[in-house]
Amino acid sequence: MPLKYDLYSSVNQRIIDGLIAGAAFFLAYQLRFEADVPAVSSYQLWLLLPLLILGRIMVNWYFGIYFLVWRYINIGDAVRVTSACATFSLVLLAVRLAAPDSIQILRVPLSIIAIEFLITSMGQMIARSIRRMFYEHGRRNSFDTKVGRRLLLLGAGSAGIMVAKEVLLRPEVEVVGFLDDDPQKIGTVINGVRVLGAMDDLQRVVLDKSPDEVVICIASGTGAVYRKILRLCDGLSIRTKVVPSVSEILEGNVGITSFREVSMHELLGRETIVSPGVKERVWGYYAGRRILVAGAGGSIGSELVRQLAEFEPKTILLLDKDENGLFELRKSLDDLNFSGTLELLVADLRFKSQLTNILALHQPEIIFHAAAHKHVPMMEVNAAEAVFNNIFGTKNLFELATEFGVERLVFISSDKAVAPTNIMGATKRIGELMAQRNGGGTHFSCVRFGNVLDSRGSVVPIFREQIARGGPITITNPEMRRYFMTIPEAVHLILMAGQMEECGSLFVLDMGNPRSVVELARELVEINGLRLGQDIQMVVTGTRPGEKLTESLCSRYETLVRTSYERILRVESPRPPREQLEACLEKLWDAVTAGDELAIRLAFCEVGIRLPAGPTPRTIPQPDPVPLYQTR
Repeated sequence: MPLKYDLYSSVNQRIIDGLIAGAAFFLAYQLRFEADVPAVSSYQLWLLLPLLILGRIMVNWYFGIYFLVWRYINIGDAVRVTSACATFSLVLLAVRLAAPDSIQILRVPLSIIAIEFLITSMGQMIARSIRRMFYEHGRRNSFDTKVGRRLLLLGAGSAGIMVAKEVLLRPEVEVVGFLDDDPQKIGTVINGVRVLGAMDDLQRVVLDKSPDEVVICIASGTGAVYRKILRLCDGLSIRTKVVPSVSEILEGNVGITSFREVSMHELLGRETIVSPGVKERVWGYYAGRRILVAGAGGSIGSELVRQLAEFEPKTILLLDKDENGLFELRKSLDDLNFSGTLELLVADLRFKSQLTNILALHQPEIIFHAAAHKHVPMMEVNAAEAVFNNIFGTKNLFELATEFGVERLVFISSDKAVAPTNIMGATKRIGELMAQRNGGGTHFSCVRFGNVLDSRGSVVPIFREQIARGGPITITNPEMRRYFMTIPEAVHLILMAGQMEECGSLFVLDMGNPRSVVELARELVEINGLRLGQDIQMVVTGTRPGEKLTESLCSRYETLVRTSYERILRVESPRPPREQLEACLEKLWDAVTAGDELAIRLAFCEVGIRLPAGPTPRTIPQPDPVPLYQTR
């Protein structure tokens, strides 16, 4: 196969620069003497010309000019080329000033040195700019000339300029303009794109320019910024996208124009919480350890395994009764390059003999207990199963951890455990009490979570599925408010609690203010360029059994105390006497074995948890859906 000739090879670049330098030196003499060069000066010109060409090429090589790719020439490269030209001209000037009168051949006139510098530097930059122009012109012509998408870029900073430069090379995409809140930029033209106004002008510009998508190009965007933009897009039927972050570009295979949907954690009413230096502070504790994660196949458990793998433990034991969840998790871990051992253990916490064999064989030093039934309405009608799994499975794990000398055990609780009004919350509260009363040689601690975004069965994936089907979005009550956190935040809290000193302590995350579920649904609809009440309907299905309208991180009988970690709080909670907890557990066991759900609810009263009588599978009310937003 014949080789393709490269006009812009390193050798050819030197030839082109040499020709430009020679022509500039010749033209400088012609301009200086108005095309009538004296014989002495002409002799000087032709004698010095080869030395000048060679000197220019050598200085350019020293400055790395021939490592630059001409088709990507930019301002930084132009400065480097000009600096190389200026350096050689300064050498000529120094020789001119230092040469004695007896060596006239080296005394090049100052005007010629200046003219030659200007022509050479301009010529070299023009040659490179022409190459870039041809490249960009050819690249644009390589695409279908039909414009497919029209974009409005929000933010004319560095990220927006990078997007505009890349998009301008794609004729199938057109940038209609920028919006930016900097008053000095409004009305200006950046990279051929006009700044049409401020962010508050979004609706006017969208109606005037009719873009297909709004792209947020704000590197430091906060939840408040994203929500403001979505409010401005309300009623415009336009999709909202965001450019990838720098970390996404560096860690993945995405480019600056790989626009994505605004993620739900970017719409939280606060900044994502990650304590500084978390990896450095916990690395030494988890490295080289044998760690068991119960419930490893779930959303929290699987993320916990992924983050633990970064700390290089000796062994991670993945325990779950869901074999499919473990299988999918194991596949997702192939890219982590984990040097330790991964053990997949299919077992049920309710059966103590299984746990006994596992702990005896593997001798874990640290246990994270993230296994539980968590769906509130479902557990209301399956109270016996909820208690059997969430309480007695947990009790088995706690007792065996103490028996086998496990160093630490972290129990994952829920904000549903605060003044519980449902079976699921009550089982989690009992788990907290058991963790707080346990001791011996094992260090127990608990963490409480709010709702975890994008976890299995949570509200956000449900909303996405409903939007994909064309609606309606269903909510149980328009007054519903919840605390939300991201999965990385939840795991961050677990890792912190896993190495804090206070034994039996209960920790929560300072999560700011709770969010309206209705507003969360509205934002998710608007991200997809749709309008709530027109393109997607919302209906109220009625509060489900056991649901609260609002959740809290602690009850009125509890106190939040600051810890050494920013925004991680310790809950000081009253603890019932051991005999009361034992009496509650005995009554719960009797009620579970008898299948008496009323007795189960009454048994919780032993520790001050009073639940409503609750529905049975035959008496669950099923209200008719009521439209919340009617089509306008």
